[in-house]
Amino acid sequence: MARAYKQLEDQHVIQTAGRKGTFVRDDAMQEVGRIKSGHAERIVREMVGALRGAGLDAAEISALFDKALLKVKP
Repeated sequence: MARAYKQLEDQHVIQTAGRKGTFVRDDAMQEVGRIKSGHAERIVREMVGALRGAGLDAAEISALFDKALLKVKP
């Protein structure tokens, strides 16, 4: 539990105020969004790198992503 609180504090999602308690920061939603976006971007970069390594060009990769987006339910 302590590790989870430490991670959330390091990521600026919560703020610990000693005996007063722990509070969710006002800008927590933006910070969580930034973290999720950064994680997603890393995944996409790795995938694009793997596809480039497999010999696909940008147009082929883009077509694959478009096809995948159409098949994935929101």
